[in-house]
Amino acid sequence: MRPLRLKMQAFGSYGKETVIDFTNVDQNLFLVTGDTGAGKTTIFDAIVFALYGEASSTNNRKEGVVLQSQFADVNVEPFVELTFSEQRGTEPEEYVVRRVPRHLRVITRGATKGQRRETTGSVSLQMPDGTEYPPKEANKKLEEIVGLNKNQFMQVAMIAQGEFMELLRAKSEDKKVIFRKLFHTELYEKIVKELYDRKQALGKELAVIKTTFLTVMAQVRIPETYERYEAVFAFKQQIEQENFANVDTFMEELQRLCVYLEEQEKAAAENCQQMQLLRDRKKEALTQGENLLKWFAQLETAKQELQECREKQEEVQQKEQLLVRLEAAEKVQVAYQSFSETNQQRKHLQEELQEQEKQFPFLSAKEKAAAEQKKETWEKCETERERYHVFSQKIRHFLELLEKNRNAQADVKRCGKAAEEAAALVEKQRDMLLDLEKQEKEWRQEQDELREAGVQLARWEEKKARADLTLENAKDLVQSEKELQKLEKELGKLQKEYLKKTQEYQKEQNLYEEMRSAFLDHQAGILAARLKPGDPCPVCGSLEHPHPFQVKSVRIKQNLLAESAKTEWKTAADTGNDDGTELTQEQLNEQEKNVRKLREEQTSLAVRAGAAAEAVKGQKSVLVKELFHVAGQLQDTAGMEAAGQQTAGNLKPLSLLEYGKYLSKCEIDLSENETDAPEPGIEQYVNENLSKMISNIQTIIARQQELLQAEGQKCKAQVKAFDQTQKKLETIEQKKEIQLRDIKKSETQASDAAADLKASQAILEECAIPTDIPYPNEDAANLALEEGKKRRQQAEDAYEVAATLAEQCGKEKEALRALIRKSRQELPVKEQECREKQKRYEDSMEIYAFQDMEWQELLCNHGTEKKQIREQLNQFKGKLEAAKKLIEAASDAVRERQKPDLEQLNMECEEAENSWKQATEILGHCKNDTRDNISAYEQLAPRLKSRKQTMERYGKLDQMYRIASGNVSGSRMDLETYVQRHYLEQILQAANRRFYNMSAGQFEFRMYDLQKAGEGKNHGLDLMVYSHVTGQVREVRTLSGGESFMAALSLALGMADQIQNGSASIHLDMMFIDEGFGSLDEHSREQAVRVLQEMAEGSRLIGIISHVTELKQEIEDQLIVSRDEQGSHVKWQIS
Repeated sequence: MRPLRLKMQAFGSYGKETVIDFTNVDQNLFLVTGDTGAGKTTIFDAIVFALYGEASSTNNRKEGVVLQSQFADVNVEPFVELTFSEQRGTEPEEYVVRRVPRHLRVITRGATKGQRRETTGSVSLQMPDGTEYPPKEANKKLEEIVGLNKNQFMQVAMIAQGEFMELLRAKSEDKKVIFRKLFHTELYEKIVKELYDRKQALGKELAVIKTTFLTVMAQVRIPETYERYEAVFAFKQQIEQENFANVDTFMEELQRLCVYLEEQEKAAAENCQQMQLLRDRKKEALTQGENLLKWFAQLETAKQELQECREKQEEVQQKEQLLVRLEAAEKVQVAYQSFSETNQQRKHLQEELQEQEKQFPFLSAKEKAAAEQKKETWEKCETERERYHVFSQKIRHFLELLEKNRNAQADVKRCGKAAEEAAALVEKQRDMLLDLEKQEKEWRQEQDELREAGVQLARWEEKKARADLTLENAKDLVQSEKELQKLEKELGKLQKEYLKKTQEYQKEQNLYEEMRSAFLDHQAGILAARLKPGDPCPVCGSLEHPHPFQVKSVRIKQNLLAESAKTEWKTAADTGNDDGTELTQEQLNEQEKNVRKLREEQTSLAVRAGAAAEAVKGQKSVLVKELFHVAGQLQDTAGMEAAGQQTAGNLKPLSLLEYGKYLSKCEIDLSENETDAPEPGIEQYVNENLSKMISNIQTIIARQQELLQAEGQKCKAQVKAFDQTQKKLETIEQKKEIQLRDIKKSETQASDAAADLKASQAILEECAIPTDIPYPNEDAANLALEEGKKRRQQAEDAYEVAATLAEQCGKEKEALRALIRKSRQELPVKEQECREKQKRYEDSMEIYAFQDMEWQELLCNHGTEKKQIREQLNQFKGKLEAAKKLIEAASDAVRERQKPDLEQLNMECEEAENSWKQATEILGHCKNDTRDNISAYEQLAPRLKSRKQTMERYGKLDQMYRIASGNVSGSRMDLETYVQRHYLEQILQAANRRFYNMSAGQFEFRMYDLQKAGEGKNHGLDLMVYSHVTGQVREVRTLSGGESFMAALSLALGMADQIQNGSASIHLDMMFIDEGFGSLDEHSREQAVRVLQEMAEGSRLIGIISHVTELKQEIEDQLIVSRDEQGSHVKWQIS
C-alpha cells in the first residue's frame, strides 16, 4: 500500500480544499516541517481516518464532529479523499476512498430552521475498474486491501506522536496482545481457553457424580442380623464422610449383601404363599356360610309376604272395578266438553253477524258526505294558490331593489374609509423598516462574538459520552453487587435449611431403625406363640419347637410417635402401662415413607446449596472484573484524579490505577487455589472491600458528572445564544422582506381604494328607489307577503283534512262488507259441527251406561283417587309376584341343608388373615431391603467406573492447562507467548541490523533466556539490550531518550519487514514517523537518517515530522505546513 494523493476539506485545521500529491517528491524520503500547531499531524490523521474512520492517535482518539474544521463555514461538508496504490501481481492498482465524518449542519427548512443538527458520516470506495464498492462493506474491504487493521497499521506504518516508544517498553502481556493481531496467534489463546473450559466441565461432572454417589449411598440398608454388619457399616460411614479410599471393597461387600438379601426374600415369599392359600380357603368357607344364612332369612320373609297378599285379595278386586268406572267417566267428560265449547262459538258468531248488518247503512251515508266536502275544499285551495303567486312576484322585486340600494350606500362609506387608512399605513410601514435595519446591525455584532460556541459544545459532548459510558458501567457494577448480595443471602438460607433437614433426617432415621427392629422381634414372638407340638413351623417347617421366641411388649413413647408416625396408635390392651402403644405394619411403613421423603429433601437441598455456592463464586469474579474495568475507564477520563483524589486516598496505599494494573497482569480466579499466588494481601483486600471500592467509584463518577454538567450548561448556553441570535437575524431578514412587500402592497391598495370609491358612487345612483311603491319599508312588504302565504296554507290544510276523511270512510265501509261476507260463510259450518259433537256425547252416555249427570258425580267424588288406586294395584301385583319367585329361589338354594355357625367361621378366617398379613409384612421388608440395595449397587457400579475415568481425564487436562497457560511454578510462560517468541526472534534479526548501525555498533536486541523467561512472571516477550562495549545485558527502559528512539525505530522497521515477508498479500510501501529525532545526538541522527534513506532507495515512501533544523539540511524533499487565520496550508519544496 502506497499513498498517492490526499485531499482534505473542512477537516481539522484545514478549512479550504487542500491537495497533497505524494508523487511530486523526487526521493522516497521526505520531511514534513512547520511550526507547532500548524497542522502537520493532521495530515497523518487524515490518511488513517480515510482508511479506518479514526484519527491516528490511539491514546487521544478523535472522530466525528471533533474533526470538523473551525476554519470553514458550518455548511461546508468536511471530507478526506485518499488515492493509494496496492500491488497486485506485476502492476499496481489504484483505489480512491472518500470519507465524510459526522458533522454539524444548519437546518434550512421546517420548524427547526436555523438550528444545528448533527449529520451522519459516510464512506465510498472506488475500485481500480472505476466501480464503487457497496458502502456498507467498504470498511471491511479496505482492511482486506491493506492487509492490516488500524492497531497493526499504527504499529508498523503510521507511528503517531507520543506513542513511538509503546511497543519497545511494553511488557510481555501487552506485546502478546499486539503480536496476536499481527501474527494471528489467536488459535493458541483459544487452545488454552478450551483446555480450561474442558477442565471446568469435568470438575462439574465430578461434583455431580460425587453428590449422586452420596445420595444413592443413603439408600443402602444393612440388616443388623447380617453376619458382616459391622464391617459393611464402617465402610459406608467412611464413604458418607467423603472418604473414597475403600469404595471398591465396599462395592464387593454390597454385592455379597444383595445375594444374602435375595435368599432371605425367597424364603419369606414361600412362607407368604402358603399363608395366602390357607387364608383363601377360610375366606371361601366363610362366604358360603354367609350366603346360605341369607337364603334361610329370605325364605321366611317371602312366605310371610305371600300370606299378606292373600288376605287383601277381595279389597283389591273392588278397587279394580272402581278404576274401570272412573276411566269411562273421563271419556264421557271429554265428549261433553267438546260439545259445550263448539255451541258457545256458534252463538258468538251469530251475534257478531247481526251487529255488522246493523252498522253498514250508517257507514255508506258517512262516505257520501265526506266526498262532497273534499270537492268543495279543493276548489277553494286552487283559487288561493293563484292569487298568492301574482302577489308574491311584486313584493320580491321591491325587496331586491331595496337591498341593492342599501349595499351601494355601505360600499361608498367603506371605500372612503379604506382610502384614508391605506395612505396612513404606507407612512407607518416606512418608519418600521428603518427600525429593523438598526436592530439587525446590533445582532450581527453579537453573532460574531459567539461563533466558536458550536465547536466547544461538540468537544464537550464527546467527553460527556465517554463519562456516560463509564456511568452506565458503574450502574451495571452496582446491579452486579446487588445480585451478589442476593446470591449470598440465598446461599446462607439454603445452608441453614440443609443443616436443619439433615438433623431431622438423622433423628427420623434412628427412630425408624429402632421401630423396625422392635417390630420384627414382636412378629417373631407372635408366630412362636401359635406353635403347637407336631405342627410345622411357618418359617422353618420344623415339627419340634424346643426354644420358641418369647413374645415381647413393643412400646414407643407417645411424644416420639407424634413427630414421626403422625397417626393414632391403639393403646395396648394386655398391659396396664399407659406410656406406650402397640406397633403395626402400617405405622412402620408410614415412618419409612417419612424417612425416605426427608432423605430426598436433604439431597435436593445439598444440590441446590452447591449450585448456589458456585453462583456466588462466579458472580464475585464477574464483579471484581467489572470493578477494575470501570476503574480503568475513569483513568482515561480527564479530571478523574482531581475528582477522586480525596476519596480514593483514604482506602489503601493502592490507587484505582494500581488495582487495574494488578488485575491486568494477574488474571486470577478467586475461587481456585493457585500455586503461585498474587501479591500478598491484595486479593483478600479486594474481596473484603468490594462495597467500599464501589462506593468510592460512585463518588468519583458523581463528582465527574457535576463538573461535566457545569461545563455542558455553559457550552449549551453559548450555543443557544448563538442559535437564538442566528434565528433573530434570519427572522429580521424575513421581516425586512415582508416590510418592503407590505409597503408596495399598501401603496397599491391606496390607489385601488380610490378607484373603488368612484365606482361605488356610480352604482348608488343606478339603484335609486321609485316614489310610487305602495309599501313604506321592507318590514311592511314582508308582512303583506307573510299574510298571503298564511291564507294559501289554510286553504291547503282544509283540503288535506277533507281528503283524509273521505279515504278513511271508504276503507271502513269495505272492511265491514268483508266481515259480513265471512260471518255468513262460517255460521252454517259451525252449526253442523255443533250437532255432530252433541250426537257423540249422547252416544258415549249410552255406551258406558250413565244416567243424566251420573258421570259428573262419580268424577267429583273419586276423580282425585284414580292415580293412588292404580299405584296400589301395581304394588300389590309386584309384591305378590316377587314373593312367589323368592320362595322358589330360596327353596332351591337351601334344599336339605342346616343353618351354618358364622361365629366359628369368622374366628377361623381371622386367624388365617393375621398369619398371612404377618408373612406379607416380613416379605415386604425383605423386598424393600433387597430392592433398595440392588438399586443402589446398580447405580453406584457404573458411576464408580465413570468417576475413575473422569478423574484420569481431569488430571491430564489440568496438567495440560497449567502448562499451556503458564500456571506452573517456575514456568509462567504460556503457549501463545512461546509461539510468538518465534516471530519476535525474526523481528529482532531485522531490527538488530538497523539498531547496530544506528548505535555505531554499540547495541543489539536480545530476548530473555528461554529457561528464565517463565520464572516468577511471564517474561517471554520482554526485550533486553546487549552492549558490545561493556559486554553486559540490561533492560530497555534503562536506555537514554536518544537510544530509546533508535531502538523503537529499529523495532518498528523490523516488524514492518516481518509482516510483509510473512504475508504475500501485504505490500507495505510506506512509513510515517511523527517526532522523536530531537532526542538524538548528531551522530545518531545521521545514522538514523542514513538507515531510512537506505530503506527509501527501494519502493517504500517514508515521511518524517520533525522540528529539528538539521533534518531540513539532510532531507531535501520537504512538505512545508503553515497556518494563518484561514487555517492550514501546504506546499512542496523539492530539491
